[in-house]
Amino acid sequence: AHPGGNRPVCSAFAQQSIPSFQLNCTWRYVFCLSCVVGGLLVIVGAALSQGKARPHIRMLYEGGRQPWRPGGAGIAEDAGRFECASLPNGRTNTCEFKVQVEGDMHPPIWVEYIVTPFYQNYPQFLESGTVSVAWPELQGKLLGHAARAKHCGASRGRKQAYPCGLAAMSYFNDSYEFHLDDKVLQVETEGLAWPSDVARFDNPRGYNEESERYSWLPDRFPGVIDPALGAKTERFVAWMRPNAMPHLSQRWARIMETLRAGQTLTVQINSSFPVAVAGGQKQLLLEEQNAASTKLVPLGRFLVVCGVVCFGMASMVLAIHRFCERRPGQKRFGRPSRSARQVEPGDETTDEDSAGDDPETGPESDSSPGSPRGHRDGSSRYSM
Repeated sequence: AHPGGNRPVCSAFAQQSIPSFQLNCTWRYVFCLSCVVGGLLVIVGAALSQGKARPHIRMLYEGGRQPWRPGGAGIAEDAGRFECASLPNGRTNTCEFKVQVEGDMHPPIWVEYIVTPFYQNYPQFLESGTVSVAWPELQGKLLGHAARAKHCGASRGRKQAYPCGLAAMSYFNDSYEFHLDDKVLQVETEGLAWPSDVARFDNPRGYNEESERYSWLPDRFPGVIDPALGAKTERFVAWMRPNAMPHLSQRWARIMETLRAGQTLTVQINSSFPVAVAGGQKQLLLEEQNAASTKLVPLGRFLVVCGVVCFGMASMVLAIHRFCERRPGQKRFGRPSRSARQVEPGDETTDEDSAGDDPETGPESDSSPGSPRGHRDGSSRYSM
């Protein structure tokens, strides 16, 4: 406003003259939009659902089928059943199984492990890898005595775990070996974690030396953590990035050799990660890098259902327009409203005149005893 006056600002916002657009949702617009969206959902869902048909190897080696658990039905429905449960007190159970390759699988072939249920999105788990808990130690620094007394526990001869925190202490320590025709298949681990994450992680001064105070990662997870890399082991770095789903799915390695249909693959599993207490299950999955992921099959089915629902909405809109069409200004069922009626010639009664009319007795009578209303000519019966 101008100084000393109440004149409003002459901007388009103050004068309410900003250009606007109002979408007119006619029946044709809703019908066409529902058909287009439904068609796209069906096409994408059908493409994702075909991931199940691609050659892959899935092994459920601990825990039973649990379709009632979140994510459990779609994960284990095509898994081969094996038994290789981890032993009590953290002991390793080594098992060997033979599986037949159903179709040609070309490199790179990703090896993944799946644990369900496993909730990495709990606040206690997420906070264990943040700046306030273990993050300084993941960068090669040491926490103070007060912080260690609060967040870190003791292990093996009263040694302190380094790095500490729930996430670092619960690292998945199962390992696998693959043999084909009495030949050990070499696996690669480069590229499992983000390069930026690997660059942030580091080991402290004096790492991997005999220490009376600290228990290093290779001491707690022998055979799984590379002693030369320590906290920069890519499997460990990838583990420290939490998964938001109720089941854990992480890449473990990749095989750079071709597997032909009909070949027998020998899989050696060193099972150490305990899941029996929580009633969980562990699975091993081998699939091609460019294959449609079998984990997206439930999502594809869901998208197909959503597409069918969109087609149902389009059919409903068309049926309503065809059989229950409503003209503007009228109700869909019943008599039209008073405002929509056309005034008959000679009928000069307006909405204001009939606003106080009683629906049963009609207009109020001026002859009512004690009525203060005047006649139509403006005179009153009580005028002197």
